[in-house]
Amino acid sequence: MDQKDLLPLSTENILQLLKRELRLSFIKKGKDYFVSCPFHQEKSPSFTFEPEKKIFKCFGCGFGAGNIFKLWTQMKKISVIEAKKEIKQLGYQVGSEENWLEQEEISKEKKLFSLVTTIYQHNLFSVAGKKALAYLKQKRQINKETIQQFGFGCSVNHRQLTNLFSASSEDAEHLLLTNLLRSKENSQIIDFFTENQLIIPLQNEKGEIVAFAGRKIETTEWDTSQNKYLHLPNYENYQKSSFLYNYFRVKQMGEKDFCYLVEGFFDVISLTQAGVNNCLASLGTSLSKQQLNLLKKLKKKIILFLDGDSAGKQATIKLAIALLAQDIECEIIDCSLSLDPDEICQQKQEELVQICQKKKDPYLHILEHFAQAWEILENPQSIASFIRKIANLFRDFPPKIQEFLLEKLSAFTNWDKEEIREVYFAYQSQTKAQEINKEEELLAYCCQNRRYWLIIQQENYFFSQLEYRYLYQLLHNYYTTKPHLEFNLEKLTVDNNSLKEKTRQLQEIIDDNFNQTDPISTANFLKLLQESKT
Repeated sequence: MDQKDLLPLSTENILQLLKRELRLSFIKKGKDYFVSCPFHQEKSPSFTFEPEKKIFKCFGCGFGAGNIFKLWTQMKKISVIEAKKEIKQLGYQVGSEENWLEQEEISKEKKLFSLVTTIYQHNLFSVAGKKALAYLKQKRQINKETIQQFGFGCSVNHRQLTNLFSASSEDAEHLLLTNLLRSKENSQIIDFFTENQLIIPLQNEKGEIVAFAGRKIETTEWDTSQNKYLHLPNYENYQKSSFLYNYFRVKQMGEKDFCYLVEGFFDVISLTQAGVNNCLASLGTSLSKQQLNLLKKLKKKIILFLDGDSAGKQATIKLAIALLAQDIECEIIDCSLSLDPDEICQQKQEELVQICQKKKDPYLHILEHFAQAWEILENPQSIASFIRKIANLFRDFPPKIQEFLLEKLSAFTNWDKEEIREVYFAYQSQTKAQEINKEEELLAYCCQNRRYWLIIQQENYFFSQLEYRYLYQLLHNYYTTKPHLEFNLEKLTVDNNSLKEKTRQLQEIIDDNFNQTDPISTANFLKLLQESKT
């Protein structure tokens, strides 16, 4: 879209944009505009938009945003760059902030994070940090050198940062925007991290500390691996889905053409202490599009080194396929121990070098994994099921990979390559024939997000199939009578069997194909809409 065709972000246009896209209907009171805060529950609207400064502020919870882009990032949990792209795609001028002002804000943020890091590190070696330090040294077997290398710290209570920075309202506001301070329902400001939490600084790809993670020191048998850790919520300069732990250090190791991808913080830390220092962590068992892009930028072979138990093996398969789909070279550590890398370092460190040498080709590993599951030597039916499973996993891969897999499958099953080809491609053709049509796709998107329904409505789109028209009418009735709620297809009640089948198909489409963390852009949705009209 040409710059001259874009609308300026005037007060009127900002208010219309927020009403349409974020469902924030501001009401003018005096010179400012008010709406109920989207970040906390309240009876009287206290979330304000000041048109002169174009800033947003909540007097109830303390939230503040210096412009519409920063508000957009917090509402949608995306970066400023992504927010600007979205707003531009919606037809508005995003321009650029004055450079000096942006740099000044970034500089302030860096200084604050550096100061907060120093405070947490000082806590760790004080009397108040005695438990946290003992946890690291005794339970985790982490030495002082490694503690300092990774910049560990600890929190001592829920008011330390609040009290230290209360004298400067500007500093406190910055810490609120980065979520290091948070506002309770009674408007009381407290620290995000509370007493006795181990604090792990998180560096971005430039090596700048942009966030922290906390780890409970005292846990109970009911604590899961997930709730033992507390991650700083996303803000403008930190999105957990775009982050890989220890990425900056690995990027600096130009002499090594490979690195290990592990799951957790202490997998990285323990491996580094044991001498395997070129490793980074996904902090989960899946990889986002942004994380895959970071790995691609490394231009290193990725060696997957996850937990050796059943869940870890499943996650390894999933990660390997995600890497291969992006043409990222990878190998897999084939470990027979039901331990994660951190546990291996603590319990079986003498075997670590040998374990790290057990690297396997990912395609071979995947075939072996599913061959065992299907017990393929038993009968022709299980062999055919095994072939169909592999065909489904790699259905979107290029032809040269498909041919390579046919060769491997032939060796695995002792079937002739042409026999395998018949089963393999017959299954892929069958599944492609069942792929969703464009009208189904449009409806599925409308079910996922109200803004797609608004576009359909504005474009006066006509669904060709009767069942789709009826489902769209139900959707339309829901959105117009419940303007503040998202639609849930599972709650839809239909009596007609044909409609029930269409509803079931739509739910399957949503479950299998749509990821709420990575929604389609408005421009791409409009493109799909135009294609469906042809």
